[in-house]
Amino acid sequence: VVTFFFLKDGRRMVDAALAHVPTRRRDVARRAAQRGWDGAGGYLRGAALLGLVEAMAIGLTLLLVGARLVAPVMVITFLAAFVPIVGAVAAGMVAVLVALVTAGTVPALVVAAVALLVQQLDNDLLAPVIYGRAVQLHPLVVLLGIAAGGSLFGFVGTFFAVPVLAVGLNALDEVRRDRQRPAAVAAGP
Repeated sequence: VVTFFFLKDGRRMVDAALAHVPTRRRDVARRAAQRGWDGAGGYLRGAALLGLVEAMAIGLTLLLVGARLVAPVMVITFLAAFVPIVGAVAAGMVAVLVALVTAGTVPALVVAAVALLVQQLDNDLLAPVIYGRAVQLHPLVVLLGIAAGGSLFGFVGTFFAVPVLAVGLNALDEVRRDRQRPAAVAAGP
């Protein structure tokens, strides 16, 4: 719901907030807000890419073992990718249960093995790399941010760690760059 309103009225909200910033700082504040917005968009694109990869892997596995309800499980898997760590576990459990009910025990075990492999690849390799590139942060920062967010704030911290890091660190980087600009101009030729 929040994302919808940010997308719908984001520009108006930024303009209203910038009206409270001193005139001499508005340019850097606008650039910082844009970098933050780009970081949030990168996070959403990264989550969508992860969701697509996970949904394809789980869907293909369900199809190969003869399970039914492949398309709904793929949709659930895609949407669950927007919830770091917990989403992949929940989607994997749904896929295993669907395989168990529609195809039997052995296919469910195969789906469980693939879901576990996909989760490990997602959580330990793909998510940090994809989010890192999408939000312009080092994969280790992403991985440690998710761990810290989860440790400090539980599920909510896990869910918001990457977007908060993306927005915050990219905006702060723009402010840092602005502070260096006058020094570079003053030191000119």
